[in-house]
Amino acid sequence: MTTASAARSNGIEYLPAEQKRLLVLDLFKEFGITDFRKNGFELTHRCTLGFGGHSDGNSWTASINYDKLAFNCFVCGHGGSLAWWIAVNRGETTPEQVSNWLAKKTGLAGNTVDLPTLMAVVEAIANPESETERMPYYDDRLLKRWHEWPGHHPYLSDPRASGGRGIPTGNLDRYEVGYADLDDDFKYFQRIIIPVRWKGSIVGWQARALNPDDPEYDIKYKNSPMFPRDRILYGDVEGRAARVVVESPMSVLRHCHQSPMVATFGAKITETQLRLLSRYDRLVFFLDPDKAGYSATTKAIWKLKRHPDVRVVENPWTADAGDLNDADFDKLVNTAVPAALWTPKRYRELQSYEG
Repeated sequence: MTTASAARSNGIEYLPAEQKRLLVLDLFKEFGITDFRKNGFELTHRCTLGFGGHSDGNSWTASINYDKLAFNCFVCGHGGSLAWWIAVNRGETTPEQVSNWLAKKTGLAGNTVDLPTLMAVVEAIANPESETERMPYYDDRLLKRWHEWPGHHPYLSDPRASGGRGIPTGNLDRYEVGYADLDDDFKYFQRIIIPVRWKGSIVGWQARALNPDDPEYDIKYKNSPMFPRDRILYGDVEGRAARVVVESPMSVLRHCHQSPMVATFGAKITETQLRLLSRYDRLVFFLDPDKAGYSATTKAIWKLKRHPDVRVVENPWTADAGDLNDADFDKLVNTAVPAALWTPKRYRELQSYEG
């Protein structure tokens, strides 16, 4: 048993969540943090670290998880235990200084508990063990910086004949899609911003590259910090009605006006995502027509073999769902075959799409 584990079984009860919260609020007062928001165990505030990386000092980019006693800032990229955050803000150099302060502040010093338990608890505070990852949440106002562009980027809204994706502007408005021409905080250069909501709250976003002059153009999609892609779906997630399952949010944006859809953020579909998919009355898988898409579809329909209505689109083209026009998308979805009858096509059998 590690020292931190021992602390949880031999003394961590001395630190209830409310006491931890009050402890952090005291620290906020000390460090001049007067504005903050609470979301679950997260207290979001302006970053007080002096490491640079912030072009906008008013952004609420930092948070303290008072249950885990951990700090993170998703702009300057620094994070660590509460003890580390205290030390940086105070300019203290030795962990003993912070540990002594924590012991006095939490009431664990003196005769309340024996010395080994005290040291174990203090160590647990200063070096919290990793725990099950919680869902990240962001303030809605964060999106404002990416909605200053007039209208939608032509790459999204222009017809395919003109080099765009042909996405209806109503779909782009519905999913709050934005654009970052130049964002110094996140190091974005001419990227489409696709916000992701889960149960009504913003839990992250994807920034899609557009310009080859982007220093990170080879990273097609840059995800927000702690992006929970393996635990959520993108698109119409509420209710039980049939859903078309695609890989990419772009496919959802292109066709969500035609059918309720969800995207899995790639061909890798996790067990959590499969459980989320299993709640819909009918599933129509329309993953990309390539090796990864076929493999993911095969595994998914096997895992969902007890589901009463799983179907698969028989796509004759090399194009994915987001490349198709409305009529061809509708035709393929409406003629999807039961999963038991589906056989993956050989890639060389697929035709170029000219719709």
